[in-house]
Amino acid sequence: DRHAAATDEAINESHDRLMVALAVSYANPIQEHLAYVGALYAGGSIGRNPLPIGAALINPPPDGYPQLDLARLKRSAEVVAQVPNVKPIAIAAHRYFVAISERARPADKLIDLVIAIEALTDESDLKRQRKRLVQLLAGGVLSDQKIREDFTLLKHARNNIVHKGKIAPNVDSLAGIARMYVDLAIQAAVREAIQAAAAADQASSY
Repeated sequence: DRHAAATDEAINESHDRLMVALAVSYANPIQEHLAYVGALYAGGSIGRNPLPIGAALINPPPDGYPQLDLARLKRSAEVVAQVPNVKPIAIAAHRYFVAISERARPADKLIDLVIAIEALTDESDLKRQRKRLVQLLAGGVLSDQKIREDFTLLKHARNNIVHKGKIAPNVDSLAGIARMYVDLAIQAAVREAIQAAAAADQASSY
């Protein structure tokens, strides 16, 4: 059992680093999970004229699949390899890709993306989340006040969905804003972790 757990952990570590490397490399959706869709027959009955779901799974998107730049991905993987503890960032990356590639409803996208921000900030309270998000994104094109205002809207919209079942009319737009913040925050978290590790190494060398 210990050997199996250690093997799983080793596999998950590599997978986590790959997901984070992909997240900092590409804005295109990357689908981590494949959902199998099949016809359902009940009571031994056979459906008439079943939908041709096979073609939907086999045919490529109208604009083709996104091109994978292996050299760019390798450079990103080398950067991510410098992050000592990649797990919190990986949780956000997993949620990020689930939201943009596997969720059909904007409300579900928003929930996943706000969870990703929670993983990146290591906080669940609104005020502490806002403070940490501002800290992560400081010095960028967005002002501190803009970040606080946007995240407050996102958090309240997410809470209304989860706790009250109320979906805002502009939830699609809110999900798009949340995606932008998660994208920026993942990149910022990687940079911060590498800088912290370098500072710790420098301090220990004195």
